[in-house]
Amino acid sequence: MEPEINHKKQISVIDWLVIYISTVVLVNFLVDHQLYPSQWISSLLPGGMNDVNLLFVHEILQCGLIVGGVLLFLHIRGTSIQQIGWQAPQNAQNYVRAIVYGVLTCSLMLMLSAFLTQIFPQWAATQNVVSTALQVDTAWGILAAFLSVGVMAPLCEELLFRGYLFHAVNQKYGTWPSVIITSFIFAAIHGQWFQLLPLFMAGFFLNAFYLHSRSLIATVFMHSAWNTFSLYLIVSLNIYV
Repeated sequence: MEPEINHKKQISVIDWLVIYISTVVLVNFLVDHQLYPSQWISSLLPGGMNDVNLLFVHEILQCGLIVGGVLLFLHIRGTSIQQIGWQAPQNAQNYVRAIVYGVLTCSLMLMLSAFLTQIFPQWAATQNVVSTALQVDTAWGILAAFLSVGVMAPLCEELLFRGYLFHAVNQKYGTWPSVIITSFIFAAIHGQWFQLLPLFMAGFFLNAFYLHSRSLIATVFMHSAWNTFSLYLIVSLNIYV
């Protein structure tokens, strides 16, 4: 089914590029020039300055800029966040489905990544967030890591990809080309080509679930379940991709 959107108030891929690029530039500029004192803020948190606290502090900045950018451009275009799917699912069972699908997506990614590692062991590499999660050894560290990868990352990424980008592409090319295009961009932007296929698969599943649930909030739950289960595997079982 086509996602509902008011075509008279069109958003664009250019908007999305401005939001994404300006977020990357601003985060790097503010942190590098210490206009956003991430090290000082993280030193005030339990455990002092460490990679987990730095990840948490950086995620606050990045998520704030992305959410603010999305809301700004929606306002400029004269439309609302509901027009890009920010609404509760009509069927409450979709919250349960979101959690189940998120865990299944994580499991499938793990198996696919393990298979690719067996074929191309020389190209496998540990992601930075995995290296950071492996350092979690306190209750606060677990909470900070969960808030970073289980709450803020799913929220801003779903607004950015399944929300703004998907609907911008959908207006020009239709539903399934939008699913493929946004899934590929979602995978590519994560920056590790070895994980391109597993991340494309995850993006495809998230897009498909959005089309099923018609709710961006439901896809945030699914993304959160995926990331949280990944965090559990890393912290508790030392299993990661």
